Amino acid sequence: MSMRVKAILQPLTDKNIKLINKDGYYWAQGNCVMSNFGDTNTVIFCMCINHKEAKRVAKAINLLEYLEDN
Repeated sequence: MSMRVKAILQPLTDKNIKLINKDGYYWAQGNCVMSNFGDTNTVIFCMCINHKEAKRVAKAINLLEYLEDN
């Protein structure tokens, strides 16, 4: 079992949240939240006020999807 998978199976800590976000389908690019589900299509999921807000939105979506799936 890889270190990343082991970390994700443990309680949510700052380190585990970073790993979940790194593996997530959403990320911030400028003021846009981008999404890609493993195919060749990358889409703009939403637009935010600034990059900081876009990072928070992307992280929140990644965490919600992780919690729903596990």
